[in-house]
Amino acid sequence: MTLTNDCWKPISGKIAVFIMTFAGDEKYLNECLRYLEIQKDRYNFEIFIIDDGKNPLENPPKNCHYWKTFFERQGNLNGQECAHGMLIEMLKIARMSKAEFILKIDCDQCVRTFENFLSPLKDNPKQVIGFKLNPRMCYCSGVTYILPTEGLYKAVKDFRKWYKEQRDLDALGEFAPHCPEDWAISRCVADVNDYQMTRWDNSKEVGAEHWLMSPFNFEEVKADGTISPLSFSRFQIYDFVNFGNRYTILNNENPREFAAECMKRFADFDLNNQQ
Repeated sequence: MTLTNDCWKPISGKIAVFIMTFAGDEKYLNECLRYLEIQKDRYNFEIFIIDDGKNPLENPPKNCHYWKTFFERQGNLNGQECAHGMLIEMLKIARMSKAEFILKIDCDQCVRTFENFLSPLKDNPKQVIGFKLNPRMCYCSGVTYILPTEGLYKAVKDFRKWYKEQRDLDALGEFAPHCPEDWAISRCVADVNDYQMTRWDNSKEVGAEHWLMSPFNFEEVKADGTISPLSFSRFQIYDFVNFGNRYTILNNENPREFAAECMKRFADFDLNNQQ
C-alpha cells in the first residue's frame, strides 16, 4: 500500500482497535476479545490483530482482521524499527477501515467500558489520550492510547527526523537506549501534529472515576491462586482491569501463564455478574 497523504475521508466516530500480540498472549487475547465483542453495539469499531511473524499465535482469532509483521520488536515492543513499524501498520489500518481514531490496547486487559476514556474526544477530537503511569515523563502508557488517524501520515513521514531531534536535545532520558513504542508513538504523533496530550493519572486511588486497575499491584491475587469474590467485585469499579502489569510479583513457576488464568477467572465472574 502506498503511504500518501491522499484525500481519504474518515468515518466520523469510527475506531480501529489495534492489538499487538505474539504466541505468549493467546490466553490473554481470548479474554480481551470477549469484552470487545459485547461492546460492538455500543461503539463503531473494527478489530485488528497484529501478530509477531517470528513467534505467532498458534490459533489466530476469528471474526477480526489478522496479519503478521516481521519488524524487530526487541522483546516488549521496543526500538525505533518497532515504533516506526507500528506507526506504518496504524496508517495502513486507518486507510483500510476509514476510522477516525486508532485505539491501541494491550491484550492482557479487560476493557469493561470505553465511555469515560473516550469522552474528552467529544469536545476535542484532535488529541492523544492515554494513561499516566510514569509521572516523570510526558507520554501515554502502552496499555491503552488513542490517536487521531489524521495525524498518522505526518508521524510516519517525520518519525526518524523527530527521533533524532529528541536525541540531539537529550530529551529522551532513560528511554534513549530502547525507545519503547508507547513513549515514541504517543509523543511523536502529539509533537509533529501539535496535538494536545491528555493522560489519566492512575498513580493513586482517585475519586469516583477509577480508570485502570492492576490486581497484582495490590496483591489482590495470591500466588496460590486464591482470589476472593470480594476482590473480584472490587475490580468491577474500574473501567480497565489489567492483568499484564506487574504480574512478575507472583511467586509462581510461570507467572505470566498464571496471570492469564486469573484474567479468565475475573472475566467469567464479571461477565456473569454485570447489571
